[in-house]
Amino acid sequence: GTPILLTDKVEETYRLVPNGYMYFEYTAASDTMYSFALNGNYISCSMADENGEFNQFFGTKKDIMLQSGETVLLEVRNTYNSETEFTLKVNPPIQLTNISGEDTYVLDEETNTYFEFTAEKDEMYNISFSGQNINYCCYYQDENGEFNESLYTNERKNILMKTGEKILLRIQSYSGYSECTWKISIPVQLAGEVDN
Repeated sequence: GTPILLTDKVEETYRLVPNGYMYFEYTAASDTMYSFALNGNYISCSMADENGEFNQFFGTKKDIMLQSGETVLLEVRNTYNSETEFTLKVNPPIQLTNISGEDTYVLDEETNTYFEFTAEKDEMYNISFSGQNINYCCYYQDENGEFNESLYTNERKNILMKTGEKILLRIQSYSGYSECTWKISIPVQLAGEVDN
């Protein structure tokens, strides 16, 4: 059958007949990390490889780094001999844009939440966060896409960025209610530090 096209942040409920299957397609709007979340009983999901074979086991939560225009094709199967239902949702990173302000977000339990910040100009940015039920976040800036840096709660980090450069931040929340508040500011140059 024709794949169902997935839309960012929209969670739909689907029904599957015994031993039935459905196909889904998602196309990335930009180069970044996308979080896929599948919820349901007796459901298995696999992702198509470059040859269109559904041989990559997907699980219920998967984070995939995609390039703009890249498409993911999924097959969801009902592995049980009675009807079942499930939900499927794709979350792109939450965009942090509030310079010199604060933004608070409630996080999904036991999952990774991604945030993305894009520099508006060549500038030093000061990034910090506070959280409930969160110890630290990871971020990366290396070309391999490795989360190679940690940022702890209430720690402030100065990051020199160029116009249009992006930084991806990942917070892993554990059981129970958790939230995080981000603060991004541009540090004020202190007198005596300015080059004349």
